[in-house]
Amino acid sequence: MAKYKGKNAEVARLLQTLVPVWQKCRSTRQLWRKTIKTLKGIRSFPAQVLANQMILVYRMLSGKNIVELKRLFGELRRHIIAYCREWQIPVDVSWRQKSFLSMMMKFFLFISKGKPLSTLNDVFGCRFVVGDENTSEIDAVIWCYVVMNEILGFCAYKLNATLILAETPNGATLSKEDARKKGFYVPPSSLILEGCRNNVKDYIRNVKVSGYRALHAAVRFPSGLVIEFQIRSFQMHEFAEKDSMANHDAYKEHRYGMPLVPEGLNLEEFHVRGFNYKKGIDKAGILHSKGNFGI
Repeated sequence: MAKYKGKNAEVARLLQTLVPVWQKCRSTRQLWRKTIKTLKGIRSFPAQVLANQMILVYRMLSGKNIVELKRLFGELRRHIIAYCREWQIPVDVSWRQKSFLSMMMKFFLFISKGKPLSTLNDVFGCRFVVGDENTSEIDAVIWCYVVMNEILGFCAYKLNATLILAETPNGATLSKEDARKKGFYVPPSSLILEGCRNNVKDYIRNVKVSGYRALHAAVRFPSGLVIEFQIRSFQMHEFAEKDSMANHDAYKEHRYGMPLVPEGLNLEEFHVRGFNYKKGIDKAGILHSKGNFGI
């Protein structure tokens, strides 16, 4: 197992305390509850802040919130599929809930950078892949923007959601000239609706050095639920899923500065229901995102 290299002593101490607790858990609910209880017993400001934020996320993953989440996803999915069908845009829609370990590692990243934990906006995610293998590069890129604009408009005006201000795109990016040399179509100006441009991370006009391209945005609904959207073309999605530099697990380990599996956590002896590392089973959403919601 790769050795964890903590960005600061506080993160290392928290992991050192939590890993033995996680190893003994037998269900995802127990995993959350024991983590919160352990953190509340640690007399440090980061531990207390993390405990409070985990309580908020735990509530989001429980009861009525999940019913509301499924309703919102259902309405949005039906609308976008109908919209794309009308304009003859092939589209595939998928949903996911961030895995437990990925969520914890992102919290630790925020702590190490002094970033508010409340800005974690991707516990729940929705991905739209537009076009197919026969779609031209220019059409695929334009469709990404068209679908993102429709999603933001529908969420804001039909579902009463608030658009969240986007952060500056993470990591090094290619120059527009270098991106075009690689065969990528880079629009001369943003195709996002003018009033929404500050709400979208545009990795199509700001291509990552890895070659990753997509549009990211997040919205907050009146209930407090936050959903992140990713829009990719078929070609962008194929690249992101197959290329090692753009692959999400590789990206997360690089960005978090630590392995997704902390030192000392033996996944082969991890006995949470729905998870079996040896057999590649992760219905509990411990290591990988899952398509169903809740705990």
